[in-house]
Amino acid sequence: EDLRDIVPACRDSSHTKQTILDKALQYIDQIMRNIKSQEKSIAELSVERSRQAELQREHQMWQAKMEYMRKSYGLQHHPPAPSSCTTAIHHFNVISSLPGHHLRKIPTEAI
Repeated sequence: EDLRDIVPACRDSSHTKQTILDKALQYIDQIMRNIKSQEKSIAELSVERSRQAELQREHQMWQAKMEYMRKSYGLQHHPPAPSSCTTAIHHFNVISSLPGHHLRKIPTEAI
């Protein structure tokens, strides 16, 4: 009777002892599959977390390099432009402001 209460497929019905044992084994197998699936998900999340931390460190390194280059060339930080067209103009203007470049800046107000 206790096993019948534990196994969901055996609740509220009358089964033979053999049927109850078979269903109990099926239930245990299902629980084991669920545990393995959860362990796999945990392992995948752990790998994903490690990769995310690695990407965060790489992102910070690139930010530091960009800041160093800005300071080295005396450039101000410009936030990214809202569209691809203005972003391209922004990059053109940044490059044209570097020493040795004689390109004329494009006014962004005209866009």
